[in-house]
Amino acid sequence: MANIKLPTVKKLTDDSGQERLCSVAHSRVVLHSLRQSRERWVNTLPMFSSKSRSTKNPGVTPPPHSPEALGQCDIYIGPHVFYQTAMYKINHYAPTQQATAYHPPQPSHTSWGSSMSFGTTSYGATPYYQPVTQPQEPSNPLVAITPELLNRVIVAGATNPTLASLLRLAASKQATQEELKRLGALIQSLASIPEEVYPTLQQALSTPIKPPDLVLEFQERAETQFLLPRGPSLCERVERASGDPGHDVLLTTCLRVPKAGAPTPSDAQAPAKETEDVITFRFANASLEFWLFLSSWVGDLAEENQKIIERKLAKLPARRYLKHRLPEGDETLTQLRNIPPPFSMKSIQPSKSSEAAARRRHTQLSGGRTKSRTASSFYIPGPEHTPEQRKRALKLPQGQITNA
Repeated sequence: MANIKLPTVKKLTDDSGQERLCSVAHSRVVLHSLRQSRERWVNTLPMFSSKSRSTKNPGVTPPPHSPEALGQCDIYIGPHVFYQTAMYKINHYAPTQQATAYHPPQPSHTSWGSSMSFGTTSYGATPYYQPVTQPQEPSNPLVAITPELLNRVIVAGATNPTLASLLRLAASKQATQEELKRLGALIQSLASIPEEVYPTLQQALSTPIKPPDLVLEFQERAETQFLLPRGPSLCERVERASGDPGHDVLLTTCLRVPKAGAPTPSDAQAPAKETEDVITFRFANASLEFWLFLSSWVGDLAEENQKIIERKLAKLPARRYLKHRLPEGDETLTQLRNIPPPFSMKSIQPSKSSEAAARRRHTQLSGGRTKSRTASSFYIPGPEHTPEQRKRALKLPQGQITNA
């Protein structure tokens, strides 16, 4: 969509008495302003993940995370309503043990995991390992299952997605032989870590992870998820504006949004100029689960955030108002009228090929016994013909009527 800098005024004035001004509908300023601002809002938030079928634009791959659905609700941002917007809590994974400085030696045999079955479904408790009922002769000695090794497995499984997935599959008895071998190799590598190195490794694995983020998914961009940036924010749970049962959640935060005259990423490659504005989101009839997460997302610094937001509001430039009516012949009005509609135009008049296809279908349905006729295949007699000739003409194809 074309991005046009729309005219603004300092004060709201009543221009109803002025002449040679187009109406609000014919000026198209309000309509284009709503379309333009909505398009900008859909592309304002930083992109968290996206799916694309194009090979040129493969999309955005998010970092390792675990999403948690917080429900759907309608989000009000100024005059815009984004219906049925999905909200997610994103739990980020901590750095895995592969990022540490110690590299354990690779075992020569990995048949440890293939000779064991796992009989637990909880990873917070001490895992229980039960030997297979059929006696097997392992190719190498099994490692000793000690409380210290179990503690290492629990700590590593909480921060290593690969190990956690293998433990989950083994506990549910859905792991293949190859997956059991991989699990055995990982546990053997944990057992081979020296005592003087493991405290440093455990400290690296237990470092505080990144706080969970809030991600939104609009219906208009169903294949894309957007991250709500953290900043000085305030949240409040109020009664619904419509008076219906339930509660709305108000979130006031500071966001960097492109200027009104700046190009959007969809129609220009130049970086858009940004300003930090104070924005209020209204989450209509949001769930209690979402409210609890948003409260923790905002934090406990309500008084400090309130002062920061007030200072930012005081620094904002003076408000300007949109000029709703434009004079005939204005350059902006010409640009607005030349903008193509956002939907494709298609003629509703049937073509000749569709008429011929309809006649063929009618002939096939009738078994070829009757012939489809259109209005053009009949001859309309004139007033110079006698009543008998006109009656005969209605039953004969064009060109077969005679004056006899």
